[in-house]
Amino acid sequence: MHWKNKLKNLYLWALRGAAVLAIPSLFPSSVSTGDRVGWIGAVLLWFYMGRLMDRKKNEAEEQSSDR
Repeated sequence: MHWKNKLKNLYLWALRGAAVLAIPSLFPSSVSTGDRVGWIGAVLLWFYMGRLMDRKKNEAEEQSSDR
């Protein structure tokens, strides 16, 4: 069971990494490199904020189940 969680986490990291690289690469060649780097930063921030929200949600669920 432990290896399934590790495999799931590895898959999610690979999927996120592919998304970070794929979204800016879909832009036309007229988009500058600086804009692409900005979009990569935005996508990374989006994933980071999603992880923070998931963490807070899990903490809230754990606290409510402890009561």
